Amino acid sequence: MSDNGESKRPEPPSPEQYAELAKDAAQLQKSGLAGKARKPGADGLNSYARFTGIGVLFALVFGLPTLLGYWLDTRFGLLPWLTLAGAVLGAVSAMTLVVREVSRMDGPPKRPPAESKDKP
Repeated sequence: MSDNGESKRPEPPSPEQYAELAKDAAQLQKSGLAGKARKPGADGLNSYARFTGIGVLFALVFGLPTLLGYWLDTRFGLLPWLTLAGAVLGAVSAMTLVVREVSRMDGPPKRPPAESKDKP
């Protein structure tokens, strides 16, 4: 078979194949799934929004205790100890938040199949 740049059209389906395709299409229409395709890019936009939200929450959960520690340090003259304590508290809290959110995105944990009682 020579390839001279022209594309060859596929052969049309046989009458048996066409009947099977028509039957599958009718079943799909009855199931209600036909015509309910997702909008292109909707999943991508949703994931951007989720990850942006996680980033903003991370910054707030990390930043607020650090700033509070700095404010308390300047107020009581203990610089840098309360700032460091706030930063550690914020870092631990922020990482806990990120791990929870990412594990929630993955969905519920999958359980192994239950063992049958009929087995010897």
